[in-house]
Amino acid sequence: MSALSSTLHRQTDAASIAADMKASENARSTAIKSMVTTTAAFTEVVSSMLDRKNTLLGPTIARLVPEKEQRVFNLKAIQSLGIWDSRLHLVGMNEAVEATNDKAERKLFEEGVPSLARNVIPRFKRNLYDPILSVVDEA
Repeated sequence: MSALSSTLHRQTDAASIAADMKASENARSTAIKSMVTTTAAFTEVVSSMLDRKNTLLGPTIARLVPEKEQRVFNLKAIQSLGIWDSRLHLVGMNEAVEATNDKAERKLFEEGVPSLARNVIPRFKRNLYDPILSVVDEA
């Protein structure tokens, strides 16, 4: 984690230089190139972590932890999040279920998430989730 932390600090420093109109053009250009390179490496690491989570951790938890305990954990996790984060989490869960195209997962999602919350997911997606994704896509 310390390597990740120092990488993020370097990104912040580079962003400051890139945005500083008083810095030389060469310094700003170097900072931008550094940010692009670091962002690509960071994206690769995060993608690898997500891949491992999806291929190893998720299926292992599904096999070892009873469904009831998973539901209780998910409910506690959502409750511990702030209202904004819980809405994003709900949309993310819905997106994941849709991506799997698995009827059993869809049924579990519908059983675990109240209908009122499921009905507002499209609105949360449009107003909260999609704007965040568009910023990430632009980066």
